[in-house]
Amino acid sequence: MARVRSSRRTPSTLTCGAASGITITAARFLGLDRDSAARFSFLCSLPSIFAAGVYELYKERAALVGSQADAVNLIAATFAAGIVGYWSIGFLLRILRTRTTLIFIIYRLIVGFALLGLLSAGVLDAY
Repeated sequence: MARVRSSRRTPSTLTCGAASGITITAARFLGLDRDSAARFSFLCSLPSIFAAGVYELYKERAALVGSQADAVNLIAATFAAGIVGYWSIGFLLRILRTRTTLIFIIYRLIVGFALLGLLSAGVLDAY
C-alpha cells in the first residue's frame, strides 16, 4: 500500500502486511481505539494471507488434489480452517474490546529480550 502524503496521520499511511502487534500499535499511536486498530490490522492481513494460500495451493496442487478423496479432504479442511479462523478473530476482537493489551506487551518484551539474549550468547543462529 502506498503511503499517503498528508499533514495528518491516518491509518492508510501504514504499510499493510500480516496482522501483527506492530500494525495494531501503529494504529493506536495514530489515534484509533483498540477495536478499530485490531480490525484494521486483520483487514490488512487478508491480501497477504490469501495470496500465500493461493500460491501454496498452486505449488502443491498435484499432491493436494491427486484423487477425488484428496480434493474432498482439501475442501473440508479449508472450510474448517475458515470457520475456526473466523471464530478466532471474533474471539480476539472481543478480548481487545474488554481487556487491555498490557499482557501481550509484557509477553512480547520478555520473548524479545530472551531471543536477543539467546542470539548474543550464540545459542540461536540468526539464520
